[in-house]
Amino acid sequence: MPRGLLTFLRITDLGMLGYWAVSFAAIVGVVRLPAATMYAGYGTPVVDAWNWSFAPLAIAFWTLLKSFDPTWWVPNLILLLAPLVWLPRLESDSNS
Repeated sequence: MPRGLLTFLRITDLGMLGYWAVSFAAIVGVVRLPAATMYAGYGTPVVDAWNWSFAPLAIAFWTLLKSFDPTWWVPNLILLLAPLVWLPRLESDSNS
């Protein structure tokens, strides 16, 4: 792995986790985010579903809209879950 890449990826992951934590806190009412400082469409069901779909990729968008088509879901779930096979090896390689 190129020097610095692991640090970059960890910082990126922490930033994304922070973003989703604040977004979740806003949805459940723990924090209040001023609509004027948010993106266009903030608070509307379709735009909120689109925003949340990036947490577990595009699978969430269709889940939040309660849309289910197996011909779309099966290949996309495979694309979502397949990288998990490599995750333990990547983590063990980074620790050695």
